[in-house]
Amino acid sequence: MNPKRNDGLPPADETAYALLRLDELRLLVPQHDIRLLEPSVDVTLDAPPAGGIGWMTFRQQRVPVFSLSAELNWQSEAEKSHTICALLEAEGRYFGLLCTEVGLLGADEIAFHEIPRAMTTPQAPFHRLALHGDHLACVSSASQIFAFLPSQGTSVDQGFRESL
Repeated sequence: MNPKRNDGLPPADETAYALLRLDELRLLVPQHDIRLLEPSVDVTLDAPPAGGIGWMTFRQQRVPVFSLSAELNWQSEAEKSHTICALLEAEGRYFGLLCTEVGLLGADEIAFHEIPRAMTTPQAPFHRLALHGDHLACVSSASQIFAFLPSQGTSVDQGFRESL
């Protein structure tokens, strides 16, 4: 994980970000955390993982797919507006996150801000806030989202064991 900076700038090695829109929620993750974008119709809904909505296939592995609400709650059913599945990689572990829209941004297009103390919790899947135009986004990473998954990634690991 990159060290947190206090000067409003992103970590020096982050120059490009993916903006994952989940209806009203916007998550900003390093672009290199995204491995693939697929239409949500490619997600298999049979026997979903614990806390997830289904599976997709990547490199001949079954990968769990999750849907997050704007209130940061995991959903058992996908929102109709979530038509894109972003495949993320966190330290060699893959998982899908359903999104409404995905865009790419350069770090120079974003104003980074610290999270107010009243909003911080150890469980939060984001570590900073960012402004892009008139929109607020939560700055996160695949690793932080992975740690926030239901059962702290247990369901994700189970998917890997089942695919072997």
